[in-house]
Amino acid sequence: MPDPILPSARWAVFGAGVISGDFARALRHARLGGLHAVASRDTARAEAFAAEHGAPIVGGYDDILTRNDIDAVYIGTVHTTHAERTGLPLVEAFKYRFGPFPERMRQLIADDELGDVLEIESSIGFDAGDRTGRLFDPETAGGAILDAGCYPVSLAVGVAAWAGRLGAVSVVEAEGVVGTVDEQASAVLDLDGIRARVRTAITADLPRRAVIRGTEGELEVPNVWGSRTASTDTAILRRVDGTSERVTADVVQPMAAEADATVLALREGRTQTPEMPWFETLATARLLADWRAAL
Repeated sequence: MPDPILPSARWAVFGAGVISGDFARALRHARLGGLHAVASRDTARAEAFAAEHGAPIVGGYDDILTRNDIDAVYIGTVHTTHAERTGLPLVEAFKYRFGPFPERMRQLIADDELGDVLEIESSIGFDAGDRTGRLFDPETAGGAILDAGCYPVSLAVGVAAWAGRLGAVSVVEAEGVVGTVDEQASAVLDLDGIRARVRTAITADLPRRAVIRGTEGELEVPNVWGSRTASTDTAILRRVDGTSERVTADVVQPMAAEADATVLALREGRTQTPEMPWFETLATARLLADWRAAL
């Protein structure tokens, strides 16, 4: 069935930093919307951002929120500036959740290709170099767990949900290197009987892979997160009988895919997307908070 023809959504971007720039560039590849406005505390930065990315509207956050020509907002500001907003659709922008490859993963797990899921291993980490800025500032909720650790935790939550096993979740073990903020951290999570071993860092490079093990085989994804411009397209499925299969999917612009999924939900009157539903966002947030508290 062809995609519905929908009016083009008008996006506003909050924050004129690097990731907001990546999202603005991604919107050029989106089917259902484009950049319309940018907001920042720094007017000069907002104007420069608007000029670079072709946004006709520039303003402060409150100015943009009160306009009637904005359909969706991408929030690219630090954690501590996010506000609780009632009655509005919300999609957590984990780009690796959107597009053909995650759908292929979901189907493999839902179809019991791995059997009963037993264990998940996943990591992401980088060396930020200079120990300054928001990543190392506790006042802006810096640290590895909230900046990067949310990725492997959200993947583990997603896998458990796809396997029909997302009930009680808890942090079983946690350790790490903590200075002003958590610089490196690892944890063992229990997701309704599924064990997840996750690692993250902002002071060390870590693999970007994930392995999902079950009673009938394992799925290894060498670069599960993809990049900000190209989605992951390859995994290896190894079965207990010794056979293996290369799993592939089309490559897409993942940030454009998440933008289109959000707009489609808005047009259909939904407040969330199936790719990243609220109950998974809440389970992820709970685990991240407990992981940080354990350190």
